Amino acid sequence: MNLENTQTLKNLAHAYAMETLDGARYQFVRKQAKAKGQQFIASTLKMLAANEMAHAKVLFDLITSKCKKSVPNAEIKMDYPIMADGGDFTETFKILAENEKHEGEKTYVEFAKVARKEGLDIIAKFFDMLAEVEREHAMLLNKIYLGLKNDTLWKSKEEMRWKCVSCGYEAMGKSAWKTCHLCGVEQGFCMTPALILIESDIKTNATTVAGENRVMSEKAAAKTKPKV
Repeated sequence: MNLENTQTLKNLAHAYAMETLDGARYQFVRKQAKAKGQQFIASTLKMLAANEMAHAKVLFDLITSKCKKSVPNAEIKMDYPIMADGGDFTETFKILAENEKHEGEKTYVEFAKVARKEGLDIIAKFFDMLAEVEREHAMLLNKIYLGLKNDTLWKSKEEMRWKCVSCGYEAMGKSAWKTCHLCGVEQGFCMTPALILIESDIKTNATTVAGENRVMSEKAAAKTKPKV
C-alpha cells in the first residue's frame, strides 16, 4: 500500500492536524472546568483529549509507515471553530459537540469514500471506525451542553446512587448533593449518570480503533513481506 500521490494522503494529514488540535483544545477547556469546580466534566475532557491524541498517533503512524519518501509540505485545508477567550462555558460544549458531529458524520465519512475509490480499503475502514468514535464524542458533549443549559446534569427522574469522585461517598436520591456530605467538595465532583454510560461506550470503541489498527498494520505488512 503506497500513499504517494493520493488524495488519501492529504486526508490523513488533514485528519492528523484536526485530531491534534482537538486534543489540545480539550486540555484547555478541561482547565476551565476545573477552575469552575466541575471535576467530573474535567475528567471527561481529559478522556476525550487522550482519545484524540491516540487518534493522532495512529494517523501519524499510517502516514509515516506508508510513504516511501518524505513529504516536505503536506497541503492541509480545513475549517476550525475559534472560541472567544472567556466565552460562555456552557455554549463552549455546544460548539465542541457540533465540531465532533461534523467530523463523524461528514469529514471522516467522505475520507473513507475517497480511500475506497483509491483502493485503500484498510485506511477506509480506519476512517469508518474513527467516524463512529467522533459521533459518540458528539453525543457526550451534547449531553454535557444540555445538562448545563437546563440544569439537569445532576438530576434524575428515578432514585439512583450518586458517588463523589473525591472521597468515594455514595448516597441514593433523585439529585446529587450541592456539596458532598463527607468531604465538602462541590457538586461538580459528583459522578453523573447522564455521562457514565456514554463514556463507557467511548472507551470501548477507542480501544477497538487502536486494536483494529494494529491488525490492519500487521495485514498490510504481511502483504508486502517478501517471500523466502
